[in-house]
Amino acid sequence: MATQGTTVEPWFHTTTAGLPRIEPLTGLRWLAALAVFFSHNVPGGDTPAWIASLFESGYMGVTIFFVLSGFILTVTYAESLSRPTGSKLWNFAVARIARIMPLYLLVLSYVTLRGTNPVPKGWWAHFLALQPWSSNVDFAYSLNGPGWSVGVELFLYAMFPLLIILYGPLLGSVRGGVLLALSAVTVLVLIAAYFQATGGADLPWADPASAHRWIYRTPLTRLGDFTLGMSAAAIFMHLRRRGGTHRWAPFAAALSMVVMLAFMATPAFLMTPISYDLLYAIPGTILILALALAPHVGVARLLGSAIFVALGELSFAFYLVHWPFGGLVIGAPLAEGISLIGSATIALGLFFLVALSWGLHVI
Repeated sequence: MATQGTTVEPWFHTTTAGLPRIEPLTGLRWLAALAVFFSHNVPGGDTPAWIASLFESGYMGVTIFFVLSGFILTVTYAESLSRPTGSKLWNFAVARIARIMPLYLLVLSYVTLRGTNPVPKGWWAHFLALQPWSSNVDFAYSLNGPGWSVGVELFLYAMFPLLIILYGPLLGSVRGGVLLALSAVTVLVLIAAYFQATGGADLPWADPASAHRWIYRTPLTRLGDFTLGMSAAAIFMHLRRRGGTHRWAPFAAALSMVVMLAFMATPAFLMTPISYDLLYAIPGTILILALALAPHVGVARLLGSAIFVALGELSFAFYLVHWPFGGLVIGAPLAEGISLIGSATIALGLFFLVALSWGLHVI
């Protein structure tokens, strides 16, 4: 994306909202949302462990969302918010809230009124998107499970203007962007190592329990992903100004995707502290940067195609409805293993969810 008032490069196209975007990154949103969908449809039975792990590791799609969010916001708003004013901050807040909250509240209202599950005490926290801060995992995932990440996004949006000022000197050069990325990775490594060694058992808060809570779901720790996205944006903006073909980028994009798929297919990484964030945040950051620098070559060309861009535009709606509506329509067709009927059910369910997502996207 480009900041307001700048020239739109040939690889940028304008959305219906009038905002320029990098097409392959829109397509990447669909892959991330699809990965989360498959993580909730893990094949059972005698399915080989590596295939089951590949499905279940789809929770890594959420990490890609958070890194991508930091990248897009920085490319779009860094110049404007580096000199913040009341009107700029207001416009930023209204634009970001308007992008996610109406649809989030619409789906949440349907789930609540449907009454399939008991409405939990403190249900209002879901409508304010505060549920990821809860220590109770059952509460955080009650109503519409995937909605917890919306609460994290809102927190990251709120922190973004402050981070632009805080990281300002590092966002001014490629070297600064690399330094910021290394700093974020260092923090993520320390957090993962701590939970790998202790399980978080000595934390002073009630129900300290798991790395899943503190690394995967807690908004504060997701600042690491967001910061990596911001650092990649800083590198991208400066390399773009220098020009050049960046012939290494298509190779880096393909290699990053292969590495992430290999991690996903490795059962030893499944549901581990490192897999909740760091393991996918690093190659995900490289992938996003590479796609942005070479948007017409290799895998970027595919992700920037019309079908992937269209699906990417629906990805947020798809992400929100795939849990409540997918469970209702699809059920668990792969519970006994991968079969022709189960696969056909998944395909039909995906078609229905995409159609529903398109309807919600255009209203």
